[in-house]
Amino acid sequence: PNKWIYPRPDTVSKLADAVDSYDRVLVRGTPATGKTTLCELLHNYYLDHHRTVYWLPSWARMKSRGRSPWRQFSRRLRRLYPEFDETWASVPRKTVILIDEAQGSYHDAIFWNTVIKDHSFGLCPASIKICLFAHYGDPVTAVEWTDEYCPARWNGEMHVTLTPQPGRFSPCSRDIGLLYTESEFREVVTHLTAVKFNDKFAVDDTAMDYLYKLTSAHPGVVQLWLRFFTWYHRDLIKQGNIHTITMDHVLEVLKDKGQFFRSLMQYAAGRSFPDHHDSTFTSKVVDVLGQILAKGSIRFDIKDVAMRTCYERGWAHRSSGLEWDEDENVLVLPSHVHET
Repeated sequence: PNKWIYPRPDTVSKLADAVDSYDRVLVRGTPATGKTTLCELLHNYYLDHHRTVYWLPSWARMKSRGRSPWRQFSRRLRRLYPEFDETWASVPRKTVILIDEAQGSYHDAIFWNTVIKDHSFGLCPASIKICLFAHYGDPVTAVEWTDEYCPARWNGEMHVTLTPQPGRFSPCSRDIGLLYTESEFREVVTHLTAVKFNDKFAVDDTAMDYLYKLTSAHPGVVQLWLRFFTWYHRDLIKQGNIHTITMDHVLEVLKDKGQFFRSLMQYAAGRSFPDHHDSTFTSKVVDVLGQILAKGSIRFDIKDVAMRTCYERGWAHRSSGLEWDEDENVLVLPSHVHET
């Protein structure tokens, strides 16, 4: 295991329980919210518990060559796992298949209209569990524009989004979200400051509380902030003049917002921040973001071009991330860093 990755044991075990309970789980979020890491942790969890698990890191386009949909699916698995039974006959019960970057499968009507639909009705050639990890709101690929959207509703199945939605999608919905819980946030900061950087340092309670609110426990923003902090104070840390981050250190870093945001835009988390050079960053988009900043959230209207742009580009998050539940959807900023 990668020692730099915080294992999130509580979230991973709850997600594994959900996969076993619901058979199909869809995990969706914007870039840099820890989807691939969570997929890797879930894969390791199943291996540690002696479960048969297969992990597809992406969904590449393939020619069907007249094969049945289930044979096409097994062919994908055989590319990475040559021992996989193409007929599915010898696949063990409760085998788990993890699909990362699953938004790439949205264009594959055969997969969604046959494999996923068969799986939903218990018509599979084998007893398998499927967990898909997909992103939306990417300024580069613009996933979930009109030609790229999740092709099926996941009403009864488990749906995991940025924040927990207990009881929302079924009476037994788990308390799971991509963003860290408060206890996870504290543990991950302590973990990263102890193992990820050349010079170890700690974060005092006051600074920890402030950073939790500032980052909204967004995985990408948390790592970015710590990386920027160590760069900004690199000489003092290296010389041993900083052993513990205090509020004074945090506020000093935030004085130079220009440098902070220039650094931020070099990493994946920066994709959730508006780029003034983007042609879609219009005055109406600015107005929408201003309304969210002033009110905390605004009701999402999918017909409003500016609101939809904010969502599709990842500059604002929908509260549930479900396209068909518009009445209860609101737009919020990804973290308090976005408010600065």
